Amino acid sequence: MTNWQNLYAQRDWDVLDEWWRHYADRTDARKLLERLQADVPRCTRQNGMETKQEFVRPDEAPEQWKGAAEILYLGELEALVEGEPRPEPEMWR
Repeated sequence: MTNWQNLYAQRDWDVLDEWWRHYADRTDARKLLERLQADVPRCTRQNGMETKQEFVRPDEAPEQWKGAAEILYLGELEALVEGEPRPEPEMWR
């Protein structure tokens, strides 16, 4: 069993990405996602009068966070943890 917390502390994003895809159970994957969402830097994006906080994209992230930002940006870990989004017509019902 991989100790994902040690990999996280070492910022070994490539191994962590491989770990959650092939070996993590849903509970550990959720913990990893929560940790990434708490630690990955955010930025403010503005579109006209609308402003929102988002995680930095991988190309904007500080070097030590690029791999973590990519994991969040791709959204596959979040889809594993949260499940696939409902179809749009169903969401509007």
